[in-house]
Amino acid sequence: EPVTFLFTTRSEDLVPPRIVWTWPTGTLSKLQIDRMLVQIYFSEAVMASPGKVLLLRDDRGMRHPLPVDRPCPPGALRGCMQMDMDGRRVSLMPQGRSQRGEMIPWAEAGRTYHVEIPADAFSDAITVGL
Repeated sequence: EPVTFLFTTRSEDLVPPRIVWTWPTGTLSKLQIDRMLVQIYFSEAVMASPGKVLLLRDDRGMRHPLPVDRPCPPGALRGCMQMDMDGRRVSLMPQGRSQRGEMIPWAEAGRTYHVEIPADAFSDAITVGL
């Protein structure tokens, strides 16, 4: 006897990914910050848009440009980003990583930092195939 089955494709995904959580928050010491990754969590898996740059800057004019499509292997001695396997968490490493793979300390005491993310720096194209 023949076997039949039915399936349906979902409608076009019109909801872009959004940032649901960032880390760190509040006021922390330089020592604490130097041991932490700056992290961005998205509502769904994202893909970096080639050529786009996040900017981490402080209140005194120091700027750390972070190309979203620059890999961050051990020994990357410049600003880079690392995306988790599931594509929902992005970690910023403003000074890169040591040869041992550790984040290089980057923060200065007594400063306020701002992360600027272009609206089109990430897309959910990886999950919808666009």
